[in-house]
Amino acid sequence: MSESQSRYSIVERLTAKKLDIISAKSKIKMEIQKAQQSAENFEKEIVDDKKAIMDNAEREIKELESKLQKEKQMAKNLKEREKDQITMFDEKLVAIEKALKQIEGISQSAN
Repeated sequence: MSESQSRYSIVERLTAKKLDIISAKSKIKMEIQKAQQSAENFEKEIVDDKKAIMDNAEREIKELESKLQKEKQMAKNLKEREKDQITMFDEKLVAIEKALKQIEGISQSAN
């Protein structure tokens, strides 16, 4: 009887070890799968982050280009106003010169 109990306990221990090994293998496979899933998720995050960064960069570039166009338009408008103002100032100078000559003429005839 002790011989059959001995075999039974050996079979029991070996079966327990076998189950432990199967469990360890399963755990390793689950860890590998978890690590792969984590890597895939991280890769997707990187792709999404790259896209967000590129979209943001494009938006900032468009904003800068828009500001540049506004500045160019403002400079163009100022340049056009400069021409009108210079013409107006020239006309005023001519009128002032004419008035000064008239005053000079009046002063000379008064002498």
